[in-house]
Amino acid sequence: MKYLLFNTTNRALRFIGIGYEWSAKFAVLLCLLLISFSAQAESAIDEQIRQLESELLQIHQNQQNVYQQFQMTQELRRHELQQQEEVATIPPMGTYPPTGTFPELGTAKMSEFLPEVTIGGSPPSYEEMVRKKQERQKRIRQYTSDLDRLRTQYQELETEKKTLMEQISDLKRSKQSELTR
Repeated sequence: MKYLLFNTTNRALRFIGIGYEWSAKFAVLLCLLLISFSAQAESAIDEQIRQLESELLQIHQNQQNVYQQFQMTQELRRHELQQQEEVATIPPMGTYPPTGTFPELGTAKMSEFLPEVTIGGSPPSYEEMVRKKQERQKRIRQYTSDLDRLRTQYQELETEKKTLMEQISDLKRSKQSELTR
């Protein structure tokens, strides 16, 4: 191909009146220009690859941040669900003697039949318990919504990451094919 280019260039230069000395110099200059353009094309491809890899790294870091937020939100939701279950399964306050046993007449104490009393405060009101339950359910719904949003965001970043990886591999293949020519 170089011979063909040199020969064609040489003929063209002779046609326009430039001698053999100048045609050889011109052919060398033309080859140097082609090599220079080739090197610039390679550096442009390398620059694109570096830029895409930088974007890929940034997306990967964003993805890690989203995943950490997801884990924290998931743990908060799990804690709220656990609190909700604990409230629903509170054992009765007092202890009673087993059913079917009757104390002997005159030997039973009144404390065996009464629930234990806790000193230091009154039990929460029904309205307060309902309000706390509603707040907990609202937080659980919000955490669930946040988890869905974070999952979607993570998947979008993953899709963007795959696209960039494909672009990088395409550029590397085109660079490799240019080098083998």
